[in-house]
Amino acid sequence: FGLQRPKEHCRTFLLNWMAPEVMDNAKTLPLRVSHQPDEPPTSFASRLAWRNFMPARFFTRDMGIDFNKLASGCEVTIAKLALLGAASLEALMKCSIRKKGSVITLKGQVLNRNDLRRSRVHICPRCVQEDIAGSDLPPKLAVRNRVAWALNPIRTCPIHDAALIEVAKDIPVHDTHDWTGNVTPVISSLPDLVDNAPTRKPSGLETYLMARLDGHSSDLWLDTLEFHAAAHFVEIIGAVAAFGKK
Repeated sequence: FGLQRPKEHCRTFLLNWMAPEVMDNAKTLPLRVSHQPDEPPTSFASRLAWRNFMPARFFTRDMGIDFNKLASGCEVTIAKLALLGAASLEALMKCSIRKKGSVITLKGQVLNRNDLRRSRVHICPRCVQEDIAGSDLPPKLAVRNRVAWALNPIRTCPIHDAALIEVAKDIPVHDTHDWTGNVTPVISSLPDLVDNAPTRKPSGLETYLMARLDGHSSDLWLDTLEFHAAAHFVEIIGAVAAFGKK
């Protein structure tokens, strides 16, 4: 299955593969990628889709997966994805942003809509370089998202002490969650992105918020606030301290 295989041939193959008359134990796709640590289900679905030569929205439609439910953390939908990709349902759910009514949660932390980068993509160029260097897959399939990169309050990579870089914005609604499709155009520019990414340590707030996502508590009274409220409160205090009251 070379990467240049015509899309329609791939679509026919996949639909035949998933047909009801095919044996149940054959429903794990033969062409797969491995789910990676801290990778949200939408990123995994997108990489799996492009591994099978299709944009994510067409792939999920043909596989009977509702992408909106996938992005909302629906366990039944994510279980279908886990089966297709031979991935751990538990690992996928752990990295899932879950939406139920007006409540949004991630790893047990309560977010609000303004915490999410919905039509923009940010990356750490050095992390992306390491994804590519450490994989036998083509670069666009090797690069994975990290769930923290989807959060507005997180602006720095704690591994490389570098600012996250915006590489896509104003993404059409139907392609919002197609990670691979959105990131592939900038892969050729990675050397320049690495060279030009500002270096800095994560702020105290970022360190605190990432620790909360990792399940760590502190002695700070901020622990009594929901994640989004703690982030917003500290940012307001920081702005007042820097610029004064307006």
